[in-house]
Amino acid sequence: MAFDGHAFGQPLFANECSGDVTEATDIIVLDWDGGTSPIYPEYEFDGLDLRLFRTGKRSTLAEDAELFKELVRQEIVTIYRDVPEVNICVRNGPVAAIGDVTTVLLTQALQPDDVGDIGEAEHDLCNRQHDNSALIFGEQIRRLTGSNTLDEWVHLFANVCAHEIGHTLGFAHNYYDSELGRISVMDYPHPLIRIKPDNTLDLSDAYTRGIGAWDRVVIHYGYQDFPPETDEKKELNNILNRAFSAGLYYLSDRDSWPPESAHPLAHLWDNGRHPVEELKHIMKVRKIALAGFSEERIPK
Repeated sequence: MAFDGHAFGQPLFANECSGDVTEATDIIVLDWDGGTSPIYPEYEFDGLDLRLFRTGKRSTLAEDAELFKELVRQEIVTIYRDVPEVNICVRNGPVAAIGDVTTVLLTQALQPDDVGDIGEAEHDLCNRQHDNSALIFGEQIRRLTGSNTLDEWVHLFANVCAHEIGHTLGFAHNYYDSELGRISVMDYPHPLIRIKPDNTLDLSDAYTRGIGAWDRVVIHYGYQDFPPETDEKKELNNILNRAFSAGLYYLSDRDSWPPESAHPLAHLWDNGRHPVEELKHIMKVRKIALAGFSEERIPK
């Protein structure tokens, strides 16, 4: 199996390993206790301190620590379960395992270079140097939000983990604003905030649940097995052409980050197909939020 890898002038999927078959990592270990990571080998990271994540005025995740960890694990399994090309087993660890293991280290620390990322991951081609790895920076997540319900914390952590696990599987960012809505867990999403008829804000669908339609395209493209007599390049192009016909495209970092390559349909931390209309919507959201802001909103 050989991946095109440069279908759009930039990598769609991590390149092949000199002719070897790239396989999805079978075992994902969620390590909550801290330790070292090959991403920053010079650091020793503390584990996630669940006492710092509030679920109410006087309660924290520490009170339901084991339940929280198990629910995060289950949510990640749910996110990836509908993609038969990858066979992912998620475990809470650290655990001893046979074969290749992807470790997701959940640490209370901020990212060492302090650029504000809430997660980071590394796809080491064919695990030549080490197993694939990911880091989740809990303090950065804690700074972004205040008190959440247990379910909201589960959803937030599971989606961050799912994004970084996507990187360990070889997926690149996709910031394309599709008419189909949120098409990729590899986007940098802004909360989807709707305005109710009574002019209050609705955050019930703030973040997507599960991977998107584009992610399924990438998994199919990267991990699909073909019979020996198949014209593989043709079949890979067919996968992409079907995606294009469905309104699914790929615009990644080089289309979104540098000012000289800004694309109107590829941006970070936004929603919607039309940038001007989305800006008008966000201005209305902010007006409503500021009208309800006062010292009474600050938790005692």
